[in-house]
Amino acid sequence: MRPALLFLFLLFGTSTALQGQSIDFQILAVDTTEHFVNNPYYGSHFDENYVISNEEAYKELFYKYRKIDLPRPRFSEHSILKRTIRATCLLGLDSELRLDSLTQKLTWQSTLQVGNCGKETVRHMILLVPKIPDHYEVLFQETKIKAPNTSDQTATDWIDVTQTYQHPNFICPDNEKRRFLKSGLIIDNDSTFAHWQGKGLNCGPLDWDQYYLLNSSHGGDCLMQLYHQLWYDPVTQHLILTVYNVWGGCRAGGFRNLLLALKKSEEDLPLLIQEMDIDQYSDRQLMDTFLKKATDKKK
Repeated sequence: MRPALLFLFLLFGTSTALQGQSIDFQILAVDTTEHFVNNPYYGSHFDENYVISNEEAYKELFYKYRKIDLPRPRFSEHSILKRTIRATCLLGLDSELRLDSLTQKLTWQSTLQVGNCGKETVRHMILLVPKIPDHYEVLFQETKIKAPNTSDQTATDWIDVTQTYQHPNFICPDNEKRRFLKSGLIIDNDSTFAHWQGKGLNCGPLDWDQYYLLNSSHGGDCLMQLYHQLWYDPVTQHLILTVYNVWGGCRAGGFRNLLLALKKSEEDLPLLIQEMDIDQYSDRQLMDTFLKKATDKKK
């Protein structure tokens, strides 16, 4: 557990009254509904707000909305908040969580910056928060304000920035014999690089002033393949690495490491890694829609 989340987790159980205390959170996923498709058997079931504090509620929601492979939290320590935000010409989105122990309420306040383009914009936001006691009420509130810069009224969709940020010539072969790297590991200096080289990393160093090495580990079957695209979401101002984990129909298990050399952003943009599980036989629509654009194919 991160220290900030641990501290806030303890606050829920303290006897000290807190009013309007801002608390920390971790974004697990951002979804436009264009890149993650609703399960057709349940329609728009996912298009609501949810408080998920136990395994049963987690399975009820995310097994139906089955394309996103989210990390499973310890529900003794954390809860998940899921929210659907819709607005016309949504250009910016800021979120804040506020705790009031006097009224025993947790408020997710979203400030929406909107323009004049007339296009409906959707964002599904999934957050990891400290464990919410059962007797607390969770409120989902929003405020709309005029965007400070309304000259670009089309910046509501994700932008493919794979070619912008990915090193054009860097190749780091996957070690398929053992899962020796940590998922989400970032290598950005000679010392860390040398450490992982000693454990089996098989590629050359980078210019650490410009690039960093990112590893993302994924499980599947023995014929699995990984494809990826890197997006920029102008609404949440995040870089989003979408990994398409394509299972090939093999009964034996398998895993792959996706090793990417990415350019450091001048704005120091936060990066999310989001995995989409795809069956190449039953998910033909996704295969045709996304994978033909993918820039990396694991051989």
